[in-house]
Amino acid sequence: SVGAAGSQQTVTLGGKGVEINSGIQLSVADGTGSPGGTAEVAVAVDNARGIAGGDLTISYDVAVLTATQVRAGELLNAGGITLIPNQATAGQVKVAMAGAAGLGSGSGVLLSISFDVKTGAVAGSSALGLQATLRDENGGVLPATTRNGTFTIGGSDSQVRLSVTSLAFDDTRVNSTSRKTFTVSN
Repeated sequence: SVGAAGSQQTVTLGGKGVEINSGIQLSVADGTGSPGGTAEVAVAVDNARGIAGGDLTISYDVAVLTATQVRAGELLNAGGITLIPNQATAGQVKVAMAGAAGLGSGSGVLLSISFDVKTGAVAGSSALGLQATLRDENGGVLPATTRNGTFTIGGSDSQVRLSVTSLAFDDTRVNSTSRKTFTVSN
């Protein structure tokens, strides 16, 4: 039987108690960036107990982002789990993880992905998808839930020069010999 999310269940099989982790939760953090900039997005786990390996696929919009680097997080490093990233397919980062033993416990960052934000990216949001199959040290599949993230592009700061011959603004009249400063935001 499987308990509520985050719970541990002990099942007796052949006279031996086997602990089952039924509450692993993986999530892609939300990210932000500006056109032409860089950004980092983390993949985090809650209740990592028993994870010894698995396969993750993080998907992103190629019109907005280009993945440049994948790094193991503190949980994988501390647990001796090797991370093998594959960025060969545009719009996807595939990650294989393998270790000799499952993680003891904990929550935190499994890995982080560095992205270049495309110069022509327009302000708005795009999805960061996550698919995962996690395995214990015997190769058994661990039940896990996933949460997708969102990447948001902010507008770049710009200066606009206007040439105005006459303009009425509130009770102030601006003409070609006047100077007036305006703040424009998106």
